[in-house]
Amino acid sequence: MKLEERETISRELSRHKSARYIGQLLGRHHSTISREIDRNGGATAYRAVEAQRRREENLARPKERKLEALPRLPGAVNDGLREKWSPQQISKRLREDHPDKEADLK
Repeated sequence: MKLEERETISRELSRHKSARYIGQLLGRHHSTISREIDRNGGATAYRAVEAQRRREENLARPKERKLEALPRLPGAVNDGLREKWSPQQISKRLREDHPDKEADLK
């Protein structure tokens, strides 16, 4: 999403327009607009420049890959693949075996 689109969102929110209306105006699905608004403070606190800054910050930061961040994960995934499990089965098994790490496994 571009800064100009975020400015339109901010302007229309100040006019108390809905995400559905803003989505039609921008040619985007209303759920995309809703997520953008929710991610950036909600309808009353949304600011285009701040939302753009946050986006640029998130793109710039190096993100560690899950397989690097969780050293036991590659072995567990490979074990599941050897058993011919589906990715869904492997994912479910990992959550069951490591409930304390569930947030990391998503």
